[in-house]
Amino acid sequence: MVYGGLTSVFTPNYCRFWYMPRERLLETVAQATADQLIFGLDFPYNQEENTKLAITTLNELGLPQEQLAKILGGICARRWG
Repeated sequence: MVYGGLTSVFTPNYCRFWYMPRERLLETVAQATADQLIFGLDFPYNQEENTKLAITTLNELGLPQEQLAKILGGICARRWG
């Protein structure tokens, strides 16, 4: 299985080439599904304020709680925990 990391895609000025606006994030979740997306792979590389922005952005996408929980660590816990 292939997984996609969603850690450094939330800040347009920090990693502008990787930045994904809201619409692209939603499309990524729709295409890859929450079963293949993982948040936090770059930790502790990112600065605290960028990590907070990322978590806020994920929470504001309007995803069902089950999908959000998978992205925020549920898949890792289930697969490798």
